[in-house]
Formats: sequence, C-alpha cells, structure tokens
Amino acid sequence: MTANATARVEVIVRDDPRAIHGSPGLPPTYLVPVDLVGVWPDDGPALRLSVRALVLGSDPGWRPLLPGQRASATGKLLEPRGGDLRAAVVSVRDPPRLDGRPSWAQRAAGSLRAGLQRACVPLPDDVGGLLPGLVVGDTSRLDPALEEDFRATGMTHLNAVSGANVV
Repeated sequence: MTANATARVEVIVRDDPRAIHGSPGLPPTYLVPVDLVGVWPDDGPALRLSVRALVLGSDPGWRPLLPGQRASATGKLLEPRGGDLRAAVVSVRDPPRLDGRPSWAQRAAGSLRAGLQRACVPLPDDVGGLLPGLVVGDTSRLDPALEEDFRATGMTHLNAVSGANVV
C-alpha cells in the first residue's frame, strides 16, 4: 500500500464518536476510535488484522455509532501523528455501512447518554458540556478551552470515566 491509499475498511467502534468543529460555517468532523479488522486497498492485497485506528468521518452518519458496532467504509489511509499509538487514521467522506447492531448493553448506555445530553441542552454551554463528562464521560459538548484546562491540571480523569467519581 502506498501513503494516502484509498481502501475499504472494516472496523469495530471502540468508543463514542466525538464531533470536532473546524472552520466556521463548515460541518463538524467526527473522531471515531476503532479497531481496524480488515483493509481492502485499491493498490494491494487484502489484510485481516486487529489494530487500533481512528476514523475521521465527515458525514453525520458517524455520530450515532455505539461501541461494539461493526461498520465498513471507503476512505483514505493516513499515517497517525508522531507519538500516536494507533496504527492508522482513515479519512472518510461517506456514511458508514453498518453490519449488525451493538450489544443491548451498549444500546441501553447510548440511550442513557442521549437522555442526559437532551436534559443538558437548556443549560449554559459551560455547564451543559461539563455535566455529561462528569456523569458518564461524554465530553462531546465540552468547551475546548475547559478541556485543555482539565488536561493542563491533570484532572482529565474526572470526565474520562463513569459518574462514580462524583459522589
């Protein structure tokens, strides 16, 4: 495979997709941590593997995926940034093609997270983004400056796990 090769990939979602906003007026890109389990490059042999990767999905179809969900897509294979322990980054423009459903436990957890997100909509942005992070580890609405403050002070663990840390 060559750098920036186009390939069809098969993935298993590892964590909730996270929207990141780029330039004003453009739609968000979804960061989706995945296990890359199959690669069918345009310019090489098919590979079966099990490595960590990151999907950069520009279609909103990536947002509702849940951990454990199997999907496939066609995208551009990119090298991860230096220091990143992932094997690859896959840039995808189209929505994922879903293969089955996540487990009932992941669907239930996704429903609870969605309910908490809806409940936080009327709250001011700083609180509405922080509360789901503290309770269920959902940092999708967390203000980037506040997220950086958590990182700088070494307190990211407060919004990286379940609500067991808020008693």
